[in-house]
Amino acid sequence: MSGAEPKLRLDATVQHLHGSDGTPILLGGSPLRLLRLRPPAGKIVGVIEAGGSLADALNVVPADQRPAAARFVDTLTARGLVHCVPLPDPARSLCDVTIVIPVHERAASLRRLLDALAPLSERGVAVVVVDDGSDDGSADIAVAGGARVLRHERALGPAAARNAGAALVTTPLLAFLDSDVVPKDGWLDLCLFHLDATGASLADLVAPRVVGMADAGGSTIERYEHVRSPLDLGPEPSLIVPLTKVAYVPAAALVMRTAAFRST
Repeated sequence: MSGAEPKLRLDATVQHLHGSDGTPILLGGSPLRLLRLRPPAGKIVGVIEAGGSLADALNVVPADQRPAAARFVDTLTARGLVHCVPLPDPARSLCDVTIVIPVHERAASLRRLLDALAPLSERGVAVVVVDDGSDDGSADIAVAGGARVLRHERALGPAAARNAGAALVTTPLLAFLDSDVVPKDGWLDLCLFHLDATGASLADLVAPRVVGMADAGGSTIERYEHVRSPLDLGPEPSLIVPLTKVAYVPAAALVMRTAAFRST
C-alpha cells in the first residue's frame, strides 16, 4: 500500500436524524442500521463526513479514548456505514497473486484477456488457465501468453475448472477471471487495496464492478447488458451480505485470500 493515509467516507445511504432528546442518530447501510451517537462518536462521524482519514478521526478524541474510537470506526465499516476511499499502489509487487482463468471454446476472448493481463505479469502476478475441454486452440494461446495451463479432456463446467485451477495456487491471494472479461487498468490494485486495508479482520473477498462492454454496433443482448446487466451490482461500494442490496457477486471477477477459499 501507499504510505499515504486513506480517507474515509459515509455510505451514500446514511441519513442524519435526531432522537426526541436531541441525540444524533445515523440511519443507513444495508441491512438498514440505526445508531445513536454519544458526543465523542458524533465528533468522529463529523470528521468522516468531512473526508478525513482514520488518524484524523482519532485525533478529535483524547488519547485514552482512541482505542475505543478505532473500534467504533471498525464497527461502522463492518456494518456498511463507512468505506475507505481507495488509494491503490501501482508499484505494489504482485508476486503474492495468482489469477485463474477457466475457458471453454473462447480462444479469441482468451487472447484478448491475456494481452490485457500482460502488464500485471510484468509485476509478478502468476496466471493459470484451465482449458475446459476446448477444441479451438485455447491451450496453445494460453501457453503463448505465458500462462501455466491445465487441460481437461472434456468439459466439466466453469466451477470445476475454477476449482482445478485454484488447487494449483501456492500464493496467498487468488483471483478468478472469466475468459470473456476485459479488465480495466487498475482493477487489481483497487481490489488489493481493500484486502490490504482490512488485513484479515474484515474482508476475505473483494469483487470489482462488472459492466457490459457493448457499443452501438453490438448485438441486442450486448446493448441490453450494457444498460441492465445482471452482473452489474451498481457503482456504490458495499459489503457482500445475504439479503442486502449486494447479496452476492458474480464469479466473473473475484479476488480473495487463498486460505479463505480453501476453508469454504
